Amino acid sequence: MSLLKRRVLLLVLIGTMVPSTAWGKWSTEKRFKLEAPTLDGSSGLFRAVSATAGYQWDLRVGMHFEYFQHNEFIVANWENCGTVCPNEQNRRFQGAVTFGFTPWKYLEVFGALFSTSNINVRNHLEPTQEPEVQMALGDWLLGVKGFYPLLKGGVSLGGNFGVKFLNSYGDIATNAKATNIFFNFLATLDVRPFTQNEVPLRFHLNLGFVYDPSHAVLGDTMNDYTPKAADSSEKHHAFLVQQFALGLNHSRFRVGIGIEAPLPYFGGLINPIVDIQLDVATGQPNKYIAGDGADIQRWPEFNDETKDYNIEGRLSSRIALGVRWRPISGLFIDTGVDIAMSHQGFAMGPPLPPWNVFFQVGYMFSAKSTTKLKRIIKTVIKEVPKIIKPDPTEGRVQGVVKDAKTGVPLAAAIITFPGLGLTDLATAEDGSYTTYKLKAGNVKIEVRHPGYKPWAGVAMVVVSKVVTLNIPLVAAAPKVGTVIGTCTDKGSTPLAAQVVIEGTESKKLAADSNGTFTVQLKPGAYKIKAMMAGYFNRYNAFVVEAGTKQSLTFKLTKRPKRAIVIIRKSYLRIRKKIHFAYNKAIIRPDSLQIVEAISAVLQENPEITRLRIEGHTDRRGGYRRNLKLSQQRAEAVRDYLISQGVEASRLVAKGYGYKRPRVPELTPRHRAINRRVEFKILKRSKPYRPKRRRRRRRR
Repeated sequence: MSLLKRRVLLLVLIGTMVPSTAWGKWSTEKRFKLEAPTLDGSSGLFRAVSATAGYQWDLRVGMHFEYFQHNEFIVANWENCGTVCPNEQNRRFQGAVTFGFTPWKYLEVFGALFSTSNINVRNHLEPTQEPEVQMALGDWLLGVKGFYPLLKGGVSLGGNFGVKFLNSYGDIATNAKATNIFFNFLATLDVRPFTQNEVPLRFHLNLGFVYDPSHAVLGDTMNDYTPKAADSSEKHHAFLVQQFALGLNHSRFRVGIGIEAPLPYFGGLINPIVDIQLDVATGQPNKYIAGDGADIQRWPEFNDETKDYNIEGRLSSRIALGVRWRPISGLFIDTGVDIAMSHQGFAMGPPLPPWNVFFQVGYMFSAKSTTKLKRIIKTVIKEVPKIIKPDPTEGRVQGVVKDAKTGVPLAAAIITFPGLGLTDLATAEDGSYTTYKLKAGNVKIEVRHPGYKPWAGVAMVVVSKVVTLNIPLVAAAPKVGTVIGTCTDKGSTPLAAQVVIEGTESKKLAADSNGTFTVQLKPGAYKIKAMMAGYFNRYNAFVVEAGTKQSLTFKLTKRPKRAIVIIRKSYLRIRKKIHFAYNKAIIRPDSLQIVEAISAVLQENPEITRLRIEGHTDRRGGYRRNLKLSQQRAEAVRDYLISQGVEASRLVAKGYGYKRPRVPELTPRHRAINRRVEFKILKRSKPYRPKRRRRRRRR
């Protein structure tokens, strides 16, 4: 290479790595115009929104992740509480995918899709069905921002408006009652135009309001989560955890302040950012906690009269400190931490995490920046190549593809060469193959054939030689599984029952005279029902794996001539009592027919979507012992119903001890009446319509 060419290349390299003053100003201005999205999608800092949006037709996409972990955060520990202290551990993972688009130079459309998972582990004060992991998946946001620049672009004013849609709790459908609506006044002051780009500072101010009815996703009143006089504070603890996990809050006024310093370096940008957010909640605090007559002092964690607990506080504030890095035009990487300075009282809203780490990465597509970069790369250095005949550097691979077990050659096996861009090969009738000329060294080879597992390996190609590589293929596992079933009555007498299978595929068949059936099914999850006239239906669930066999047994129970279970509007009427072993939660054998009848009724009436199994005792024995025994007996009935094929999500067990007697306990017969299990219908998928009784005609 000549000395002149070397000098030209050196100048180009210096121009891209160490800019002059003019290059630095151009780079700072143009790269900074490619605005990055906030954690909610609109262009700005981390949380403060700017009153600008880059050039027309700019498109911004981003993805961020947040993490927080703290002990005794939501349900704080208290002193001298023995072994029932919560010992709480809370972790939260949160993230979103965002976008922003500028269809007009003074207008931006933005949106985001959110996902949150919260894990709360603690010692509960009483039996609870609260899950440790609670998730809010699929919440999404759409908004629009308008603005107008003043004073040579140094000052911009505008506003934004948006709607955030929240999914229903435990569902993927949007809950319209919980929809958030927000709007903000926006102002941005850019110091650079007033100082000829010598002072790289920008300031942002947001003033707005958030209408937030997000508590509607729970579908219950606050009274359902607040302890009464006879309860512990466990119900409210569960509500506080759920409120934080799902991000439920009150309507609030919001003030946001953001400061950034876009510092040029080697043609790029690095932005230190300080982002402050203050929220002032509106509305009234939870009256069951902070209102008139609220007896909060009876809860163990609030029985210290010397302390001033934060109950009705309305102000929450946090500061975000971090850095936004633009290593190349278009790409941005954000990292930072939120630090809580104050948060609302627990009667108003969820607490702010003491700290929260976040990381965001994204890209900004802009026609403006592409046009500018094209002007830099214009000089093309051409050299006349000298044609030199190369030395041989290639070789071939040959061999036979065969069955690994039998050694039989396999024809029409497909051979591919990943990453080389070569056409696939097929083996001949005798299973043989010969490759193209390949460059010397290790070459990846993959082989596939119907009914066999794919093979992948490496061949060592030698210059000017043919290397032999025989490839054995292992037969693939069968694509179906086998299920063998037996249908009998309680006395093991075979029954020719009808069998209905639903799942990955659906089938109907009948057991033979010996009560047996055999069926082959594709892999997957299935539900099966065995039916016989005069008997209760039996249900089961199972999973089929390819190449496996499994056996199922169905013992059908005869239906009594008179129905044991009758469906009413709000409960199931049981003609016979369910008996348990003395002072235990074990169902006696003579009562299993009753529970099986209940199982049949529930599975034949899927419109009953939520049933509460209530356990009750008499007054003999201590309160705590009876409460525990009644809970265990209710759970025993629930477990047996689940074992009979009833979905667990339809059942909830609750023990009441002797708190809800039917009659005064004056005699042993009265105590026997109070010892019972009841079944309350909590939810239906369609309205209740009683069956009309047929009147017998007189002859």
